[in-house]
Amino acid sequence: MIGLVLCGLIATANAAKLPAAVLDALGNTNHKAAISRLEAASSAETDGTAKAWDLLYLGELERLSNDAGARAHFQAVAGDYPASGAKNAALLGMALVDANGTASGNTRSTLELLSDDGVPDTMNADRWLLIAAARKGEGATAARVTDATEKATKFAASDPAVQKRVARSVASISADLPPAGAMAADDAAIEKIRSSLREGDLATVTQLATAFSTKYPTSAHGAEAQTAAARAAAGKPPDYKRIAVLLPLTGQYAQPASGLKSAIEQAGEHLGGTYTIAFYDTAGTPDQCVKSLQKAVIEDGATIVLGPLTKEEAAQCAPAAQLLHTAMLPLTSSADVVAAGDQVFRPYPTSEDQVHALLSETLDHRGIKTYAIVHPKTAYGENAARAFVDGVTAGGGSITANIGYEPTTADFRSFAKQLNGKAFDAIFLPDTYQNVALLAAAIASQEISVGGFQKVDSDPAVPLLGLNGWHNDEIVRRGGIYVQQAIFVDAFDPHALDPAVVKFVANWKGDSPPNVLDAVGYDATLLAAGALAAGGDAATALGTVEIKDGVAGTSGFDGNRDAKRDWRLLTITKQGIGPLPAYVPPTP
Repeated sequence: MIGLVLCGLIATANAAKLPAAVLDALGNTNHKAAISRLEAASSAETDGTAKAWDLLYLGELERLSNDAGARAHFQAVAGDYPASGAKNAALLGMALVDANGTASGNTRSTLELLSDDGVPDTMNADRWLLIAAARKGEGATAARVTDATEKATKFAASDPAVQKRVARSVASISADLPPAGAMAADDAAIEKIRSSLREGDLATVTQLATAFSTKYPTSAHGAEAQTAAARAAAGKPPDYKRIAVLLPLTGQYAQPASGLKSAIEQAGEHLGGTYTIAFYDTAGTPDQCVKSLQKAVIEDGATIVLGPLTKEEAAQCAPAAQLLHTAMLPLTSSADVVAAGDQVFRPYPTSEDQVHALLSETLDHRGIKTYAIVHPKTAYGENAARAFVDGVTAGGGSITANIGYEPTTADFRSFAKQLNGKAFDAIFLPDTYQNVALLAAAIASQEISVGGFQKVDSDPAVPLLGLNGWHNDEIVRRGGIYVQQAIFVDAFDPHALDPAVVKFVANWKGDSPPNVLDAVGYDATLLAAGALAAGGDAATALGTVEIKDGVAGTSGFDGNRDAKRDWRLLTITKQGIGPLPAYVPPTP
């Protein structure tokens, strides 16, 4: 019955965000009628986001019915509505259709790398079922296979039909797995290779790696064994005093790379010159990034790597580092980079991280529950707006306006006008300081009390909220009274009075003032050095190392290999940007 399927389809995707047509169709007890309703709704819908979700759920209902038309709907969502929030689920839907019961090649990569968030539970159940079967076929450990079957079972629980099907498959996959805690023979063998390599016993590495392909020809560790053999053949044992840095020192990203280079060199000086910090030019291209990584590790013996800088480079370099079993700290804000594996850590904050910090202050601490959003229709703006909506909704708040504008917009008055008649206690503007200044003035032009501007004395002004794209002293002059009393976040504040920050700024040798990227690079260097000083496997050490002298609020890494940090809460006054004063709740 489709009424039962409803729960399984929307549990993860969050029913509150779905168009009424989807909820209406999925609530129908007749499966064919539900599909017909969604077909009609998607054809008539004029709003792009709503149409994308209509098509996504139409495709999922058809996939569950083995309808050949499902993939076309997923493809339309991913290709025509990339900013709708449904793209991730659509890509997963296509991968599930393409897998046709068996995950391999690019399809397998898609199933592993895409997030579970915002995806119908029925999709996630089938995704993890395919991954479990693939892992077992590759000879993965019982723990890794079981991890996948448990996820499949969890996601299938809300839909009886899918639950029965998944349960049968899980029973078959689990039938002859070794006991929990047992290590498969190829896992034990690759661990011996890794251990011998860490100890610099290259002769043993060569012997074990050569035998590995013969003993375990279908092992998932086969490629890693081959790279270990190449490292042994190069004759360079691991150098635990060497930090390799992959940066685009030439090409279009040379300017930000120059600042990062200065920051990393300054961190090296702070460490007393204990470590050799070797820079490798990636030229901003994925292929050169991989070549530089291989040279740094195989030929020069680096055991930990900082960089690369761009998302495109990291997409190829991070899996290559995983293959080399070499710890890597990419300096990109991409949230997906850690999906490459347990050797990859992310020290740079994403827009979603900033949103969470902002809402922790405004919604959780200050009790602001009603918000408006005005955002650019860019990947950054859409991601930030979506994370903000999710965070506010999860915290029991509400969004009364969510207005998007094209990135080429120069006159924001028509968008500000859309705020008229809406009730809100704060306005979120995830854009650059230049556009925020224009937006703030446009909002005030609609006689909305904002910042330091009040239409009448009895009308309290609402604060503007933002992310670190605001963090430029020029916003004070450009935004005037309209941006005063704003609240925004950043990981780094060059005016902070913390001794570590004061010293970092005072010793700065870059061509431009230090920014958050430079500060993150500095902290990442200290974390890398701490891991090397701990000895043993660098990635394992990164999971436990802590620093107290970081300048971007970084203290270490959490269980998801994302940086743990204390955020800077900032505001704007007549005098400039400064720390946000502590909040004092109003007297009852």
